[in-house]
Amino acid sequence: MFNLIREASNFRAALPQMNGPATICERYSNHVGAHLLGLLAIARLLDDGRKFNAVLYGNDRSIPVAIPWTNWFNHAVYGEHDKPIACHKNTGPDSLASHPSFQTALVAPGEIEDRYRNANAGQGFGYTLGVLAGLFEMSDLMKNAGFDAFGYRGIHRQSIEMATQYYACYGKNAGFQKTVTADNARACPDYQQYVGQIVNGLEPDIVMGAYRFPGNSVITELESAAKAAAGADVLDAIRFGRWRD
Repeated sequence: MFNLIREASNFRAALPQMNGPATICERYSNHVGAHLLGLLAIARLLDDGRKFNAVLYGNDRSIPVAIPWTNWFNHAVYGEHDKPIACHKNTGPDSLASHPSFQTALVAPGEIEDRYRNANAGQGFGYTLGVLAGLFEMSDLMKNAGFDAFGYRGIHRQSIEMATQYYACYGKNAGFQKTVTADNARACPDYQQYVGQIVNGLEPDIVMGAYRFPGNSVITELESAAKAAAGADVLDAIRFGRWRD
């Protein structure tokens, strides 16, 4: 199963359309994140340090991984002074008019690369916050193997904490399960990217963020509200056993 997922991910990364200017963003999207999560989980299940390091760093020629975790993370989460990866062309002047994708010319530290998905009002946050949830899961796996992904900083100082803090702004100003508008999200950097999008899927990320980053008041101030909204699904794998109290 490990090799099946690895080979499928490598094949997808090598496809010509994945390297073209219209779809280069697909190389670092949620798809590869899902592959990496599966590969890391299997490596841990097998207690195979060599496979684990191959997925993490991509430096083992006998176990080639086209997009290892460290490389993917540096593109999947934007950092300081970063620029958006070239993606699908906008079909309109703003997020309300451009479908199925939209991307502002600027990017804020902590934004997740999947932000361009704009076919409907649930995608902008649905995809990005799903990636963030996957990062929490992967980081738990890596922490148990001795790699501190929660403290990891990318080439532009991006981190999981930075991403959680960035999206917490929308939980505070627009509200969980609420629609972002130019008025209610003006305090959030690059809010123009998300106007018209529903803030869905943020609650479990806030719960996990408060658990992992208890000193970050931007995240923890939303914890009670996030727990109340997220508690309806107590079996969610990324929340189970991760309540601070």
